[in-house]
This record gives sequence, structure tokens and C-alpha cells, in this order.
Amino acid sequence: MTKLFGQSLIRYRPVGRHRRILASSLRTKQDNARRAADNLTALSEDLGLD
Repeated sequence: MTKLFGQSLIRYRPVGRHRRILASSLRTKQDNARRAADNLTALSEDLGLD
């Protein structure tokens, strides 16, 4: 997890010794995962792998 923060892949704000992950960062990750799943579904349907 620390690598993701260090590489700026997940946006956060420091609160004391902790980090609060920004909700907008989580939504982006979820949207990307959803699009990837949709693409895999479409590809499997195109290939007839239902």
C-alpha cells in the first residue's frame, strides 16, 4: 500500500500519523475496474466463450 502512496497512484491527505484516502481516488479505481470487467465480458462474447 505504501508503494501506491509513494507513486501517487492513490491520492490521500495526511491526518496526524495516518493517511485518509480521498473518495475521488477510490471512485476512479472502481470505475477502471468496472470498465476492465465490461471489456472482458464483451471480448468473451465476441469470441463465443459464453
